[in-house]
Amino acid sequence: MRLDNPRIVTAKHPNMGNLVGITNGSRHLSDAKYLSSIDIWNDDDMETKLSKKLYSA
Repeated sequence: MRLDNPRIVTAKHPNMGNLVGITNGSRHLSDAKYLSSIDIWNDDDMETKLSKKLYSA
């Protein structure tokens, strides 16, 4: 999927933690085309934990 006007939005969700989303120009996380939690969870593998540490630093 190609995004013509990509925008990165962030939010803190009470159950899912810190979220990062990419929208097609919208400022609302509910319009995100891609959504990811950047919190480190116990069931994340080592590669995922490392990349989350790097991106959140």
